[in-house]
Amino acid sequence: MILDNVNNQQEAVSFISWNVKGLNNLVKRSKVFSHLKSFKPDVMFLQETHLNINSQKRLSCKWIGQIYHSRFNYKARGTAILIRKGVPFEHSEVISDPNGRYIVVVGKLFNTPLILANIYGPNWDNAQFFLNFFSTLPDLNSYKLILGGDFNCVLHPQLDRSSVRSSNNLSSAAVTINSLLRSYGLSDPWRIKNPTTKQFSFFSPVHHSYSRIDYFIVDNQLLPLISSTKYHSIVLSDHSPVQMGLVFPGNVAPQRTWRLDPQLLLCEHFRTFLNNQIDFFLEINDTQDVSRGVLWESMKAYIRGQVISYVAHRDKERSKQLKELADKIADIDRRYALSPTPDLFKEKLLLQTEFNTLMTWRAEKNIFKSRQVYYEHGDKAGRLLALQLKQQSAEQVISGIEIGADSISRNPRVINDQFKQFYSTLYQSEVGSNSLEIYSFLDSLDLPKLSPDAQSSLERPLSIEEIASAIKLSQTGRAPGPDGFPIEFYKEFSSKLTPILKSVYDESFATGNLPQTLTQATISVLLKKDKDPVQCSSYRPISLLCCDYKILTKTLAQRLDPIISTVINEDQTGFIPGRQSFFNVRRLFNVIFSPHSTIHPEVILSLDAEKAFDRIEWSYLFAVLEKFGMGPTFCRWIKVLYSTPMAAVRTNGLISEYFSLYRGTRQGCCLSPFLFDIAIEPLAIAIRSDGRIKGISRGEINHKTLLYADDLLLQISDPIESMPYLLHWLQEFSNISGYKINLSKSLLFPLNNLAKQITYENLPFKIENDKFTYLGIEIAGSIKAIFQYNYRSILDRTKTDLDRWSKIPFSLAGRINAVKMTVMPRFLYLFQMIPIFLPKSYFAQLDRFISLFIWNKKPARIRKASLERAKSDGGLGLPNFLFYYWAANIVKLTYWITMFADKEGPVWTDMELRATLPVSPISILTAPLPLNIKAPELNSNLVVQNSIKIWGQFRKHFNLTNTCSFSPIMFNHLFAPSQIDHSFAAWHRSGLVFFRDLFTEDGFVSFKSLCEDHNLPKSHYFRYLQARSFASKFLSGYPSPPSKDLLYLVLNVSQPTKRAISKIYALILDSCPHTWDKIKAAWEGEVGEIIPEDTWKNTIQRIHTSSLCIRHGLIQFKVVHRLHYSNDRLSKLYPNVAPNCPRCDYSPVSLGHMFWSCPSLYGFWSSIFQSLSAISGETLRPDPLIAIFGVARDELKLSHLHKNAIAFASLHARRLILLNWKATNPPSYVHWIREVMLGLALEKIRYTVHGLEGKYDKTWSRFITRIKSLPFA
Repeated sequence: MILDNVNNQQEAVSFISWNVKGLNNLVKRSKVFSHLKSFKPDVMFLQETHLNINSQKRLSCKWIGQIYHSRFNYKARGTAILIRKGVPFEHSEVISDPNGRYIVVVGKLFNTPLILANIYGPNWDNAQFFLNFFSTLPDLNSYKLILGGDFNCVLHPQLDRSSVRSSNNLSSAAVTINSLLRSYGLSDPWRIKNPTTKQFSFFSPVHHSYSRIDYFIVDNQLLPLISSTKYHSIVLSDHSPVQMGLVFPGNVAPQRTWRLDPQLLLCEHFRTFLNNQIDFFLEINDTQDVSRGVLWESMKAYIRGQVISYVAHRDKERSKQLKELADKIADIDRRYALSPTPDLFKEKLLLQTEFNTLMTWRAEKNIFKSRQVYYEHGDKAGRLLALQLKQQSAEQVISGIEIGADSISRNPRVINDQFKQFYSTLYQSEVGSNSLEIYSFLDSLDLPKLSPDAQSSLERPLSIEEIASAIKLSQTGRAPGPDGFPIEFYKEFSSKLTPILKSVYDESFATGNLPQTLTQATISVLLKKDKDPVQCSSYRPISLLCCDYKILTKTLAQRLDPIISTVINEDQTGFIPGRQSFFNVRRLFNVIFSPHSTIHPEVILSLDAEKAFDRIEWSYLFAVLEKFGMGPTFCRWIKVLYSTPMAAVRTNGLISEYFSLYRGTRQGCCLSPFLFDIAIEPLAIAIRSDGRIKGISRGEINHKTLLYADDLLLQISDPIESMPYLLHWLQEFSNISGYKINLSKSLLFPLNNLAKQITYENLPFKIENDKFTYLGIEIAGSIKAIFQYNYRSILDRTKTDLDRWSKIPFSLAGRINAVKMTVMPRFLYLFQMIPIFLPKSYFAQLDRFISLFIWNKKPARIRKASLERAKSDGGLGLPNFLFYYWAANIVKLTYWITMFADKEGPVWTDMELRATLPVSPISILTAPLPLNIKAPELNSNLVVQNSIKIWGQFRKHFNLTNTCSFSPIMFNHLFAPSQIDHSFAAWHRSGLVFFRDLFTEDGFVSFKSLCEDHNLPKSHYFRYLQARSFASKFLSGYPSPPSKDLLYLVLNVSQPTKRAISKIYALILDSCPHTWDKIKAAWEGEVGEIIPEDTWKNTIQRIHTSSLCIRHGLIQFKVVHRLHYSNDRLSKLYPNVAPNCPRCDYSPVSLGHMFWSCPSLYGFWSSIFQSLSAISGETLRPDPLIAIFGVARDELKLSHLHKNAIAFASLHARRLILLNWKATNPPSYVHWIREVMLGLALEKIRYTVHGLEGKYDKTWSRFITRIKSLPFA
């Protein structure tokens, strides 16, 4: 929601300079940034940051966009220039003092060439420093200087000092500075505006005197632009911030937009307040004579106003006390400078202490909230980890845009107007065709239609349940539309809002128009990679729609989801349920790596669609929906959605006026992907059905079109003859639909030798003989080239990224999650898309890179296989890339199985199953090892050959040598009768597809049962004997049913399913031999008892469930896996280390001793177990299983909540022992209580954030009550 009208008034850019006296301390840093933010600065000059080179990242925060810091590698001095996000400053040069006394940044701000210089002068009289500093500045004739900082020098002794000295002579540094100011045409703007005023920026507690030594010095040409300059109160530091406002030509005040902060909805008080306001509004206004649309729009406006009022009141109350204290301190400083007295000084100290205490309390509160976020999310695969891994990119500020030939404007309003003009033109209809032309085109095609049942499912009236379901399924964490209400608002008040929404939607359907805010969108723009930043077309539009609009479209999309595949040909895989993008790539590879035609030239044509989603004409879209059999109700809904849409463009904080849209599917709309698929389908039908456009034939299948949404790939033979007809259809389709192909950017890839001999000079396409990109995959004509362009390049990129990430201070678990979240998806995408054989040496190289990263280039402390186990099995979930590679490729084989059995599946499965006839590739898959990879049948299709080669690699690794029970009865090269006797086809039709179908739970089925169950004739008895003979020879265990071994399990995974790869990966991982026996035996020896299997199983499960914090889980992982080094173990590695316990001097010392049996820990554990007994209501004697593993014995009969409390509390005890591992004294019981209570405070925030306060109280109230009752708490 835009709160300001379009504002053409210029706004000052706020500069602030402050000597902060150190920023290394977290609390101090939080206080400084909080105080700075209260002044709403745009450019900040900070002195004495005391940050070395490696600590400068501590200056990063959400509202800071650019950071420049002097390169001084000691915790002293240090100067920094910080620029707020959204300020369009472009730097061209940075000059940094190696001694940390200044930082100079050269660049442009609102097209004004500037030198921003931040200085921290020596605290002794050093004129040479200032001479040297000015000599380093670039040419001041070309740039305007803004110099700020702590000069440590007064320029006017009589006015800039509070104390009266016997001599008021200028220091040599002051003389030099004044001379330099005159020479370079520079001035002190505060002194010019206050020629006789005494005000001071620094207080010396030693001399009890004030002085003005912090300045802004600017070029005289900038003086007319200065709107304000002032000194603030001296708080948090002995210097005051000095602030200055400059009104640059072209700087327009950004427009404020409102959005409801979802975090507010976590507050119970706010939820109650909002709930009452909704009830209050509806009670007064929900009457029959009020339009539902007006009621809804009014309610949103009312709620918006109430939220603004609520937040403003809260913020005012929060800042009121600080402002009053700051004003009092400033008043005392003025009085004390004129007449210092002990009472005034005492009052000053008291007020500063109160201000500092309040700021400290707020800082610690904010830090505690941050710690809770890291406690819950730190090092986990999620947004927080992604932000740490993300390579810092330039801020998305548009500093200039081309407005004509060789003319670039940097005026924010002009930039915004240019984008508005660009998008209003883009969404302006260009097609002049009438409905007769559209229907004539569509009538010439054989279009599919929805079945009556499918059509009726779309025609139903909207229901409250459907709307509620759409709200429930909507993803949270997304930016809201122009009205500012996020989906979290609708989820929180779903029961109240859903009936209102239904009535609004019903009224909109009846009137044909949506309420105004539902028609609006805000377009933000992001610069595309490697594009010219001054061109509007170089930016990708991101459209934000209001959530009430998205809820309606999601409701309609849920109806269309299960039926759209019935009218969209399988050539289109984009957004169609049950279809995957790898279908297209796999099919393309089958075309490329099957025998090419020796008669016809064959080419692949990759068409580049120009802003395809944005150009679809609505008149055409409505006609297509009708022709596809969408009923009148559904078609009317689409027309309602597209009745009066509007959009505004947001750039650099400015939002344009709304403009109308006249074409295009709406970005962010849940229906748009389906609508586009429907819109482009007639073009695909036209191309497929035109016999003059010759496709590429492979076997019995003719291939022409492959589509993934707007990504259109054509497979053409005889291109010279076919292209005129293709171009005709493209042009005709463009004339009626708006869909436009950029022919000069479209790529033609000659496939066979005949095609490579043709000259294509008369065709408008770019010819590419080497490679082209399709769906993110580099496609080439050879397996070797595909490997180089894809797998080799991603390996190099991964190594570079891992080297960069190694500098980030992650834990072992964090590094593993970084691999899972960023590296794994890259490779998994290639594994799914590219069916080529990779040797194990490739994965060995990748594993070396990953091992160096996760162990931070130190020796590994545990076997890789232990890290790869699932967390539920005591591991850390490190991906095994080789296993994922096998799983991704085995999934394709499950498609073979399904296609072979049911005759249903994607086109590529049919191609691959036919490629080896009369032998089925499944028979080769299921044959005993070694597989005949070089069989003549496989040479005809390299995709099939590579798939079987990968399968053979998998089977050989696990020594799966026997025949698989999925061995087919038909087309089986090992079962000769099936290749000469076609009567087995009847068996196939009756459901007897694989040899495992001939078994029941009792064993090999009798011929009588086969005849009865599958209607086989008696004449097939001999064939039954042949099949039985094969089974007895090749299937181990005959006549018992075949075992469900790993081969069976992975090939039996049902598909299509999104988790098919994960399921197969889990099966492969579970098949790896692993035992805990050695570790378990070691612990049993050290605790002096046999650990029951159930207890050990609980120990493993408790590794990652004792605490939500991933670093706590890592502690327990290391404890259970015995990764810590006792002195006894260290003594065997380093002769100078004694094998004795550092606490009791016992030797040899074991891990069991260090955690449990050390006599010095007796008091520590005794006190802890007394507390655990008190909270559990049971007498818990000191127990090593609880102390070391956090697992209570089953005979204690503790509740699940009490077991959780014991695991959590004992984990903190183990953590304290580890923190004091080398100490001579044991950890204290009081320290343990503090640690547990701090951990519970973090847990309390987490439960509150997720609305689970009741569960927290139920879990921990008894624990907290008991702990607080102890005298140590």
